[in-house]
Amino acid sequence: MKTIIIIALSLFSFINLNAQHIFPLHIGDRWIYWEYPSYFREVNIQSDTTMTNGKLYYNLNSEFYRQQGDSVFKYDPSLNDEYLLFDFSAEEGDIITNFEYGVNDTLQIILNYKFENGEYLGVKGTYFTFFINQTQLIDDEVSLSVFDSLGIIGRNSTWFNENLSGAVIDGTVYGNVTSVDNEEVKVLSFSLTQNFPNPFNPVTTINYSLDINSYVNLVIYNIIGEKVETLVSEFQNAGNHKINFNASNLPSGIYFYKLVSNSRVLVKKMLLIK
Repeated sequence: MKTIIIIALSLFSFINLNAQHIFPLHIGDRWIYWEYPSYFREVNIQSDTTMTNGKLYYNLNSEFYRQQGDSVFKYDPSLNDEYLLFDFSAEEGDIITNFEYGVNDTLQIILNYKFENGEYLGVKGTYFTFFINQTQLIDDEVSLSVFDSLGIIGRNSTWFNENLSGAVIDGTVYGNVTSVDNEEVKVLSFSLTQNFPNPFNPVTTINYSLDINSYVNLVIYNIIGEKVETLVSEFQNAGNHKINFNASNLPSGIYFYKLVSNSRVLVKKMLLIK
């Protein structure tokens, strides 16, 4: 019996080590993502926490993940529970998750692509692409790319398109990990990026870049064009800027945010789901 227990524990440790190898989760890990032409976003793990379902998750910029064997789960506050996000033992075309999500909406996750001899940032390993489909609620399909030992290396959809430029995983540096706050990061243009997360509830982050010093207005509008909140109305220096938008006092729906600088205007839409 003692031998059986030792073998079982060894097998359990191997399974979790394998998942950790594919989708690393350590406090202190950080990832730098890049979106054309000049937007950089940093994700890091500062802590772990036990959620309402009694399970322990790692906090990646207020998104909560845990792993078990070849599976990675994501905690969803609107569900007060988790759902299966990634299954690395699946084969191409396998449906990972498929359930009713909110009113008249279905969350479906599919392993779309798996390549075992890939390479990214000098690391050789397996490449996975998962499609997350919620088209009954919003006309969009999100693609998440995961690479062995590096975690999520790409997020792509009509709302955003970003790729991993560097990471620090368990103390090892991969690629370019220049801080997003480093003044040497050059702003190439006047730009407004997609808010993240999106859809959101109730807080999201908006990033924008200014190529010149100018007076800036950043305003939120509802679907019928009514102004609901002014986030920025001041003179700002050229550079990368970030602001959090809290929509706790607003109803669910589509909203637009408009950035105005030196008579130039950029507009994007976002989705609030409560």
